[in-house]
Amino acid sequence: MKYIITLLSILLPSVAFAHVGHEQAVMSVGLTQGFLHPLLGLDHLLVLIAVGVLSTRIEGKQAFMVPLAFIGLMLAGFFAAHAGMHLVSVGTIEMLISLSLVAAAGFVVLGQWLLKSGVFHAIAAWTVTVFAVAHGMAHGLEIPAGADAQGFSVGFAVACVSIMCATHIVANRLKRRTLNQAV
Repeated sequence: MKYIITLLSILLPSVAFAHVGHEQAVMSVGLTQGFLHPLLGLDHLLVLIAVGVLSTRIEGKQAFMVPLAFIGLMLAGFFAAHAGMHLVSVGTIEMLISLSLVAAAGFVVLGQWLLKSGVFHAIAAWTVTVFAVAHGMAHGLEIPAGADAQGFSVGFAVACVSIMCATHIVANRLKRRTLNQAV
């Protein structure tokens, strides 16, 4: 129950604040919109699910490096784009995001084969890096008017980590169940 209350208090609209116009209200708007953005944007949601699935292909503590690196690089792209320091056009960023969906699907489908061939780590690392920065730039350019950039970034980072962790847990359970049934 305490988790539900905490989640609801974070997601409450800024009208809940007694004095409209203060920094907390703007931060709350950014936090809420940032949290909802990856959940409502199908392109972002699908890539995050794919990153969570890909992280189950790696054994040990390194499995968590993929999602953490993705979040870190996405935040770097976010703040760079928000500051106007993106080196590519908005159209190119959108094209990279579309390409990331195709690549993510390919990694999920061909992941076991790539992992066995020894190519997986190198290809996945570079591909995830480029696409994480592109997704971050898209987030940095899509901040709604009136939303606080820090609140937005915290909201979308929390949502992204949550999606990837939940996907990692579900994919690991399915992987174990499949292995147990095969034996």
